Amino acid sequence: MPDTPLLNLFHPGNGRIPPYLAGRDVEKARFDAVVRNLSNGVAADGDMIVYGPRGNGKTAMLRHFANNCVYDGTRPSILWMTPDDMQSLEDMTRAVASQDKGFLDRFSPVAASLDLGIARLSTEVTVGQRSSFFREILENRCSGTPVVLIVDEAHNLDPGIARALLNASQSVRANPDTPFFLVLAGTPGLVPLLQQADASFWERGDVVELGRLSPEDAADALALPLADAGVSIDREVAVEVADRAHSYPYFIQVWGKEIASCLYDNGENVVSGDTVARVEDNVNNRISTIYRVRLKELRRMGLLVTSVQVARHFLDNGKDKVSLMDMDTIIRQAHMDLGMDVKEASIADTIARLASIGFIWDFSPRGSMSTWYEPGIPSLMNHVVNESMKADMDENLSGKPSAQPGILKGRL
Repeated sequence: MPDTPLLNLFHPGNGRIPPYLAGRDVEKARFDAVVRNLSNGVAADGDMIVYGPRGNGKTAMLRHFANNCVYDGTRPSILWMTPDDMQSLEDMTRAVASQDKGFLDRFSPVAASLDLGIARLSTEVTVGQRSSFFREILENRCSGTPVVLIVDEAHNLDPGIARALLNASQSVRANPDTPFFLVLAGTPGLVPLLQQADASFWERGDVVELGRLSPEDAADALALPLADAGVSIDREVAVEVADRAHSYPYFIQVWGKEIASCLYDNGENVVSGDTVARVEDNVNNRISTIYRVRLKELRRMGLLVTSVQVARHFLDNGKDKVSLMDMDTIIRQAHMDLGMDVKEASIADTIARLASIGFIWDFSPRGSMSTWYEPGIPSLMNHVVNESMKADMDENLSGKPSAQPGILKGRL
């Protein structure tokens, strides 16, 4: 019978590190190479920008990287922040200094002026002087030991703060005596945020697009932790669960959590098709919250009708991806049906907003310069279409507008 650690294998939705980080070997190698070089006195060539739809494991992946970057016995200083820590340049400066308890002791000249300097930032000092002070603190912070600053949820940064951070990173990285590596992670909304920040050099850094796992990696994410806990699971069963989860990391963690709990409660150590069937209702109840929230987001953003047409294109044509030009055509037709603006900028904005909430995901296959779109969560597209059909059926039966009136008829 499996022991208690079985209950601690899977952690859906809270950014905790999974027991096995599946399918992120390429990303880990890229991160490791930079940090290893920092430890050997080689400066980072640029920042790392990690973005992808919610639920694809960005936070867990970066925590795993941060916890395991020790090279030749040397561990860089890891600073982990969110936009809540960086509401202003004063906040950012104070956070960089305070995350290392020995920082002020090591740099006594900075220590003597830090409180005064930060206080002055909120008075007569110009924005440029504030940025310079932050850069000085960051340079001092990096003296003597490599520093990796990871900003999670970076799509929520103020554009001005993002610009100051990127400019400071570029300046500090140029000094071989201040080894520094900046990692910004967020949803697809991070890209327009960085564009708004008007620091164009970010796109010449290491841009990591993080989408769903491959079917094989998704099956490993479920099977390998269970196997390490003494649980037997046939590969066919693991592949079936991965398929039901659409290789979406969050759903894999939900399935794993429910399967592990079922095994523990029943004193079993074998995952069978019957096990999968027993936990299916619990899984569906949990992930249905995601569907409801996303549906409300689509409605709030005025994208519900458009999302149905996009989903129908994928589902009716049995496609798992569409080209950039095809997506443009789909959105253009949806705009025409709704009497909306069909100018290129308006169509691009709709595509960007659908991507920002993870309804679609744009990616470039490795080695390709083409842009493609795939469903962020295929089952979410099914849900949106099914709900729209129910709404239209209710309207047809009652003769009155339903709570979701005429979705397929092109009315918001």
